[in-house]
Amino acid sequence: MVDQFLQDVYASRQSNKILTGELSAIEIIKKKKVTEDGEKIIEIPCGVVFYGNFKVLIPSREMNIKREDQMEIYNIMKTMIGAPIDFIVVELDAERKIAVASRKKAMDLRSKLEFPKHAEGDKIPVRIVGIGRTTAYVEAYGVEVRIPKEEIDWGYISDLRNVIQIGDVKTAVIQEIDMEKGILKLSIKRATDDPYFENIKKVTKNSCYEAVVTGVESFGIFFELKHLKHVSALCPYPHWEGFNPEPGDTCVIKIKRIFQSEELKMRKIDANLVRLIRRVR
Repeated sequence: MVDQFLQDVYASRQSNKILTGELSAIEIIKKKKVTEDGEKIIEIPCGVVFYGNFKVLIPSREMNIKREDQMEIYNIMKTMIGAPIDFIVVELDAERKIAVASRKKAMDLRSKLEFPKHAEGDKIPVRIVGIGRTTAYVEAYGVEVRIPKEEIDWGYISDLRNVIQIGDVKTAVIQEIDMEKGILKLSIKRATDDPYFENIKKVTKNSCYEAVVTGVESFGIFFELKHLKHVSALCPYPHWEGFNPEPGDTCVIKIKRIFQSEELKMRKIDANLVRLIRRVR
């Protein structure tokens, strides 16, 4: 029986075939290094991909994380656990089923192959490889791009970690591209139409609506009207004893004011809390 994983690993080592696997672990590999002061042991953080029966090690310097500080690189690598990543095998020990690979080499090759085909306004697939509260990192044809939460989805987002997950594949639109200068700006939300200006037509001032808490800030509580995607309202805190709202809670709110301009892409809805329907937990 043909071992496809073995064939892939050899093809990657010999012909630069790009392979894809899930980053499953970060290990610290100890290696001897000879210096002017003698032999010493250095520690190298390595990403680990289990590809068939092979354990593939990707040293931190080959992860293509553009940071100088090694601890910062290590911390970013940890956030990427669970993400599918591309790599090319550069060293192989077939007997021990261990390979050393480079994500950087794979990303550089994919970028050279794909981006000459694209221009501003094109839609392309991107893969989520890192998520923070306000920022997502995506891989687009071998290029890692930072996307702020304002360009992830229409409507208010409190914490990106509640909206997207490592490994998600999304469609993004190219807003700006100049690969010679290293410029690539992407937006996931602008790859789809903004549903707000259609849905807001279904909302009436001074009426009450079922709504879900999407964010809790010091200045108020953000809600999204249930069944009306991306129609968000801001409510001041009510004088309710023991009321501590959390994202996911369902309440009744009353719409006070609606400010909007489709031409200016401006929207603002003020509302008041009427009552709590149910807690998220």
